[in-house]
Amino acid sequence: MKTLFLPILAALTFTTTNSAFALNICSMTFNSSNERETFKKIYPGSVHELVPDDKNPNWLKDQCKSGIKCDVLLISGHFGGTFFGEKSSQILALHDLEDLSCQHSCDSILGAKQVYLMGCNTLADKTPDHRSIDTYLKVLVQDGFPRSIAEDVVASRYANFGLSMAERMSLAFNHSESLYGFSSTGPLGALAAPLLREAVTRNASVQELDQALKSAFSGTSFRVVHPQNEIQSETQRLSCKLRSKDTSTREAGYEQALTQAPLSKYFDLFLNHSDDSALKRAFELLPSARDKLESLAQSISEKSEVLIGIGVKVLKLRHELQLISDQEYKSKLEIMIESRLKLGLDYISLDQLCDIAQSDLSLSFQSNYLNYASYSNRSYYEHLAGCFNHVSQDALSTLKDWAVQSNDDSTRREGLITLASRWSPSEMNTLQQMALNWGARDRLELQLSLKQKVAVEDPQWNQTLNEARGLSGNARDSILWRSFPSLIHRVRNLSACLSAASEFQTFDSLGTHWNCYDAFPQEISVLALIQSAQKYSRLEPSHNPEKADDFILGGFQRLREQHAVNRSQCLTLTNALQIPGNKIKQNWNCMNQI
Repeated sequence: MKTLFLPILAALTFTTTNSAFALNICSMTFNSSNERETFKKIYPGSVHELVPDDKNPNWLKDQCKSGIKCDVLLISGHFGGTFFGEKSSQILALHDLEDLSCQHSCDSILGAKQVYLMGCNTLADKTPDHRSIDTYLKVLVQDGFPRSIAEDVVASRYANFGLSMAERMSLAFNHSESLYGFSSTGPLGALAAPLLREAVTRNASVQELDQALKSAFSGTSFRVVHPQNEIQSETQRLSCKLRSKDTSTREAGYEQALTQAPLSKYFDLFLNHSDDSALKRAFELLPSARDKLESLAQSISEKSEVLIGIGVKVLKLRHELQLISDQEYKSKLEIMIESRLKLGLDYISLDQLCDIAQSDLSLSFQSNYLNYASYSNRSYYEHLAGCFNHVSQDALSTLKDWAVQSNDDSTRREGLITLASRWSPSEMNTLQQMALNWGARDRLELQLSLKQKVAVEDPQWNQTLNEARGLSGNARDSILWRSFPSLIHRVRNLSACLSAASEFQTFDSLGTHWNCYDAFPQEISVLALIQSAQKYSRLEPSHNPEKADDFILGGFQRLREQHAVNRSQCLTLTNALQIPGNKIKQNWNCMNQI
């Protein structure tokens, strides 16, 4: 994670004097490219960018399979357990690097001799710095990280369990000679680039380069790590066992961690895989480990007061391993939810509480939760209720009253989305009567929430549908397309236009949805965007989520420009996105553009 903008840094290793041997320098750029471009000029043809301009979430696996071999690997961007950038939807998660390293499925890239990890905290240990746990958590959240992920990162940096960032990087790049990065915050790229260039051009060996870089970056938190010295080989082997795809291997790893190893070192893996059958089996075979694990779990809960999500994970682990009963687990979760609501409900806590609600489908949204609501944040509570599998009757009655009686459009629309499956037939009739006085956007939201199909009252279109009856795929769509362009100018609203667009069956025809939104931009709704994006996902031949996400992001910008979306609805759009990098960017949009 960086508090300042830090672009990619690159360095080259020399064997004799200043004459470089032929190196293949691989670059992964998630922010600015100052240093990468500097080295391109010095060593033309040697620098190869691996991060694509598109949003393909499988880009790293594709590069691993490409056969490219890296002598030097350069990674740069904001870092918070994940490399990311302000202008890119691509990300690089540390846990993915660890998995690839353990599987030996990307050694040609991750086995680079020198690796530059140019972001804040990339080579941090557990030593506290100038930031508190709470401060670092806020920084990550403000950058768009969901709170649950942000807490995992903060725990990896400061908590008394799990490997440090430096150890995890050493696991990911265990075949490398030197890792270069920062133990805390790092400098701007504009300041770092000339220092790096000076250090690189005057050195002839790895040892001299290490020292020159330390000297050039003196006064910063720059750090050099040699993986073989940073992480013990046994720690490396056990960490990989616990990440194995083979169940018996993981079970053996859990047994070793529970009996032989310092359990706290691997406890983050226990928390993140508490429902793993291999863990449960290992725990059943080792009853003597019960007190050891329970003691550590309670200790971590007591020391992680700010990290609510970590507390929930600890609770879930204890429940999965039958250290606490179903009733005690549910009761403690309900206490956690109400305690958090007492502090106030905002965008970030709403997202986290939804995660908690969905972690146990037996939980109910209770009427006493509404005691902490205010008129201005009612839409948050409506959204939160929708995250629960059950809503108490009293709470449901109040929420319905809010949706029906509110003069605030956004509160009404949030209620329609949240309560979509909970209206009785008589209530539906009442809503439809009330909708006669609503705006077109609200009427569309109601129709979609009630799953009503709108009839297109156009003789020419209906004749075209008759001609296409019995046909499917391209044959059907080609007939429909003859009439659709002119229909757009004859229908009265977006609802009717989307109803016509829903008749198309092939991926190539999905542009019809955009045609509708272009024709009726003032009527775009949250549910309409999500349903259109879902159709993209169903019909996309390669199941690439990029275009589906683009649909939602493009629609969001239109809603934002019209001031027609609030933060709780923005979170609904965020959760509908499929690409992790897009979720981070959209979280930032929701917090800073609305």
